[in-house]
Amino acid sequence: MNITSHLQKISFENRIPLYSIFELTYRCNLKCLHCYIPPQKKYKQEITTSVVKKIINEIASLGGLYLVFTGGEPLLRKDIFELVEYAKKKNFVVILFTNGSLMNKNSVENLAVSGVDSVEISIYGREHIHNKFVQRQVFNNVIESIYLLKQYRIDVCLKTLLTKLNYTEFEFIKNLARNLNIRLKVDFVVTPRNDGSVDVLRYTLDENRIYKFLSNQGVRLTYDRNFKNVMGENFLCSAGFNLVCVSPVGDVYPCIQLPYKLGNVKKKSFVNIWRNNDFIAKVKNFEKYHRCSKCRHIFYCSRCIGLCYIESGSLYGCSYTVLKLSQIWRRITSN
Repeated sequence: MNITSHLQKISFENRIPLYSIFELTYRCNLKCLHCYIPPQKKYKQEITTSVVKKIINEIASLGGLYLVFTGGEPLLRKDIFELVEYAKKKNFVVILFTNGSLMNKNSVENLAVSGVDSVEISIYGREHIHNKFVQRQVFNNVIESIYLLKQYRIDVCLKTLLTKLNYTEFEFIKNLARNLNIRLKVDFVVTPRNDGSVDVLRYTLDENRIYKFLSNQGVRLTYDRNFKNVMGENFLCSAGFNLVCVSPVGDVYPCIQLPYKLGNVKKKSFVNIWRNNDFIAKVKNFEKYHRCSKCRHIFYCSRCIGLCYIESGSLYGCSYTVLKLSQIWRRITSN
């Protein structure tokens, strides 16, 4: 077992918030077609700089190690560089998720000075495709930002979501990352909005295209049917065990994709919320997973409790997206 796997195991078993995600704001200068944040989401009453620092202190005291600042667009927070610097002083590995359109030489220099470990930027294809996807003319700004980050020797990672709108752009995106000599993360899971709206799922790739994509990438999975996806703790994901999310208004969630509120830092301390909630007891009530226990795809399913909760309204429900992916993995491993 390597050190990363060991950390994952120990933090999961002991409920250490190893991975923390701060949604610093719901404000954004873009209007991405697939965004999980509902358009009508209120942007007021964001938690203050001092409150964010207090939460960082508490997470550090519990053994947290990785911290992500995201949004909305986190660069719309005037205190973003101060927060990155503070988290670094608390020995966190700090990652910034940004759309990359608001950066300039000054902001990139500030990121470098603050000590950010990595910056992840989403891109969806060539100029006209990317701009259509985010509904703003920002592609050139994003590319310039990437060059600036590299100039200041800040680690950069490109991310893309493959959908019906940009499926044919993958080769361009892959070559762009290769030419820039930066990492690339690819996903094809379009998530419902956090208010339960599933209108964005219309952009999801069909099963055959996802299967073809994964097959062409040489993806192969080996499943131990006596260990993985049995009805026990190995069935559960990291949400609420070693993963946590804090919203712009101070709500604490088990995961950024799981709007199951554990508490609010304006009313209780983060430590109190983390240690005293009913979430863990509920998700470990395995007798409640009736549909999962009878599903013929269970050995091929990487169940996302967030998707299941949003789509079904229940912690024990199923998700159209999760079910489709398990069917695809079954096809791949059967060949």
